[in-house]
Amino acid sequence: MTDSGYQHTNVSIQTPAFTGFIRFVQNQCLEEFVQNQLKHFSEFKLPFLQSVAVSVEAELQAYTKNVSIDFLQYLAVGDIQGYIQKSLSRWKRELIKIPGIHPVGLEDILGVTAIRKRSLSALLLKFTRDIDQLQMINEASDQVFLTINLAYTKAFEDSLRNNLYEKYLFQEEQKLKQTEELYKQAQALNKLGNWNWDIKSDNLYWSDELFRIYGLEPQSEKLTFERFVSFIHPGDRDERLEQLQNQLGHPGRSEYYFRINAADGKQKILYGQSEVLKDEQGIPARIVGTCQDVTKQKELEISLYQKTVQLEKSNESLQQFAFICSHDLKEPLRKISILGDRLSILIRDQLNEQSAALLSKITSASMRLHRMIDDVLSVSLISSDKNFAKQGLSALLDEVLQNIDLEPGQAKIEYNNLPQLLINRAQFKQLFQNLITNSIKFKKNETVPHIFIQQQNPTPDQVKRVGLDDTIKYTCIHYRDNGIGFESVYSEKIFGMFQRLHGQSGYEGTGIGLTICKRIVENHHGGIFAESEPGKGTSFFILVPAE
Repeated sequence: MTDSGYQHTNVSIQTPAFTGFIRFVQNQCLEEFVQNQLKHFSEFKLPFLQSVAVSVEAELQAYTKNVSIDFLQYLAVGDIQGYIQKSLSRWKRELIKIPGIHPVGLEDILGVTAIRKRSLSALLLKFTRDIDQLQMINEASDQVFLTINLAYTKAFEDSLRNNLYEKYLFQEEQKLKQTEELYKQAQALNKLGNWNWDIKSDNLYWSDELFRIYGLEPQSEKLTFERFVSFIHPGDRDERLEQLQNQLGHPGRSEYYFRINAADGKQKILYGQSEVLKDEQGIPARIVGTCQDVTKQKELEISLYQKTVQLEKSNESLQQFAFICSHDLKEPLRKISILGDRLSILIRDQLNEQSAALLSKITSASMRLHRMIDDVLSVSLISSDKNFAKQGLSALLDEVLQNIDLEPGQAKIEYNNLPQLLINRAQFKQLFQNLITNSIKFKKNETVPHIFIQQQNPTPDQVKRVGLDDTIKYTCIHYRDNGIGFESVYSEKIFGMFQRLHGQSGYEGTGIGLTICKRIVENHHGGIFAESEPGKGTSFFILVPAE
């Protein structure tokens, strides 16, 4: 663990979280992944992408889908090298044969890789919101794309050396400066720089973007290994030097995080990959690598982690407080209730009508407060219960009705073909029980309560109304009755703690039932709202994630 609070780790894409995410995209979001890539093409000014988008749009769409399928298949089994070999072969064999297309350059490949990474990241929150999983997936994703970029860079150097693109270089020699600038733009987009170090001569080359990452003007000075070491944060310097020494002793690819104190005074966190290249005698001669500025990502991860810890502590304190209050408050209430009953028995014959009524109210009030304390405790414990499982709502409603034990003709309740959802079984039973008992309680005179429960697809306005993420797919459970209803201005107030629209004498209850419903739905990352008119019943719309 370093001074800034993050930990140096060996990143691996062979994690259940990353593999699960890739298979999720394969099976459920392939078309969206493809469309995201096509949408981002317009943001890049790469010659290859511009000419494809204008002249062969249909070919680009079909090609993108086929490549995306290959890409996800290789990632799902962790075969990154296999994907790199196939993709490089495809670039050389297929794309350069399309008539009228600008010759493929390194900036084209890195640009397309940047688009693919951005498009994949856009689907991450659809798969999970768990902070630990997000961190593991992001680290694995960083490794994958940095590995790909490093391989592409090295392959292009080799290809140029062997004159594989000689005729294209000859035709495009006058555009070399423009090509180099576009390559730099692709690096700047990802805050990614590349470097290589000639070990024998101690000549160190940095790309323009790497100079910027280190707070320097591009190509503003001649670099040496000693100069590089001077930038490393003192708390990480020994570890980074040890990593380099181990890499030279055991040549191969290495990955790492480390901090730097940039020339402009900023402290940054970098993620790098490098590889040792040997000479003809098998002696390490050069190290080539890439570095990416991941300061904002790491700061966000640390901030999210700290907030999560604070929230967990706050929830734990709240639960302890609620439990203590519940226990301490219930004890005198029990005594009030018991003593009231005993007093009523002892002096029953001595009480006049008014005194008996007052004593009855005392006992009734203590029992009502006892119920309110129980309800408050229930509200405080909702968010701590994360016991979720797939459950069919129709079967769950059957159990709720058995628990309520309705008398024949007391209410008519209709539902069928309700979906299976990932829910907390006990909480959703309480949700439906609260709604149904409310409908029975607030029925119109001389009218049998009639309740309809059905599934429907929520509208964008409904998702927006409860403040949910519109990139996630939700299902809506529409619950409606034919009760007394209420004025629409109270549609938010009814979910507040102890908020009642009717007097205690007319309708019993603690005023917490709908508060519990709202907390339950929010604990499922959803939202609930109500619509009603006096005398025309009430509708509740319950939105929860469909997956």
